Amino acid sequence: MTGKLRNELGYQGLLITDALEMGAITENYTPAEAAVMALEAGNDIILIPQDYPAAFDGILAAVWTGRIPESRIDASVKRILTAKLNLQNAG
Repeated sequence: MTGKLRNELGYQGLLITDALEMGAITENYTPAEAAVMALEAGNDIILIPQDYPAAFDGILAAVWTGRIPESRIDASVKRILTAKLNLQNAG
């Protein structure tokens, strides 16, 4: 996501996963692993993890250990808030 969409194509908008509760994901990854990998891939919003608390805890642990820099989370929050502001201004 990051390499192709953001770096190569210059896309700066939101990146949102498909539902992480799908069998192809849940059969191969824990909710925590899937959520962390989705963020590492460049997604800003994670949809429907199989176990929300486990996904949240996985992301939190990844930030605490430095696997995901806090600045990466900040960048997603900024894109989310910018999108919300743009929707408000459009209406």
